[in-house]
Amino acid sequence: MKIILDSKVFVKSDFRDEQELENVVKSHYEVIFNKDVVYIPQKFIQTSGGFGTVPEAIVIDFSTRSWYIVEAELAKHGLWNHIVPQVHKQIAATENPDVKQEIKRAVLQKLEKKEGLKKKLIERGVPEIRIHEVIEEILESKPKVVIPIDGVPADFSGQEL
Repeated sequence: MKIILDSKVFVKSDFRDEQELENVVKSHYEVIFNKDVVYIPQKFIQTSGGFGTVPEAIVIDFSTRSWYIVEAELAKHGLWNHIVPQVHKQIAATENPDVKQEIKRAVLQKLEKKEGLKKKLIERGVPEIRIHEVIEEILESKPKVVIPIDGVPADFSGQEL
């Protein structure tokens, strides 16, 4: 099965394990998102109450001024007992002001290495001195959740989440 979205083609594949799926996402994040993103792989984040979690990635998209929690999963893990609790913890952790500061620092470090993206931001009218403010503005919004998954979990009955 193929899904075509704009100029992107997504192909349904079987994976040996979750690590293989994670590697595909990491290798092709610019296809999944776009070239104007900063991809922060497997960053430990913690809720204000002390519950820790590690999403596959946090992605900051400068073209859409949005951000994402990426959690790659296998359908066999199940939606309600595994995926939903994990993602819920990740969303709660992103509300922690300390986590947002850590993410901002990580994005700024990545931008130093991604000169092309930094140059694009400047060309779009964001002075280098204001880039940290743009990151803060993005992080003020709620993150979107992206779950690359190899199929439909058996315990998903088609209702809206």
